[in-house]
Amino acid sequence: MSHIGINLSSEEESFTFWKDLLTFLDFEIKPDRNHFDATDGHTSLCVQVTKPDYQEPHFHRKHTGLGHIAFQVDSADMVDSFVDSFLKPRQIETLYGGAKAYPEYTPQYYAVYFEDPDRIKVEVVYEGGWEQPAVPAPDHDRESSVTASTEPPSGTSPPAATRSIPPGCGADCCR
Repeated sequence: MSHIGINLSSEEESFTFWKDLLTFLDFEIKPDRNHFDATDGHTSLCVQVTKPDYQEPHFHRKHTGLGHIAFQVDSADMVDSFVDSFLKPRQIETLYGGAKAYPEYTPQYYAVYFEDPDRIKVEVVYEGGWEQPAVPAPDHDRESSVTASTEPPSGTSPPAATRSIPPGCGADCCR
């Protein structure tokens, strides 16, 4: 992937939030009035304020279009550090119970989800390796409940001993 463009509702709140977030995640910021480009050397984001004629309807992550944006970090400890150093001081609420393991994705998958001021869902994730998931992904065509047990990645906050996946997909990234 080359880049992603994000249109935001306001220069004061949303634009500042994304500048702060990307700076915290070690992206290089190249400002240009009501627009900036940010890169980590692999992926770039083009961030701008939406023109007034296009501000309605407001964005919601469950509508057709962008579902969420994930930023990869190098360890589960870095996810926890992000929560403590970025989200908590800004009083940003996490989704789905905070930072935790998701062994149904990959055995070491550890992530936190939250929303920006425009309700764009953002994920900060340590993915570990791309080995097979600890449990098979749920069948999207039938209602099921899968329980997964896992040991947390070394040095991380322990997740609940089991995680029940509700009917349908149930994966947090889809809710």
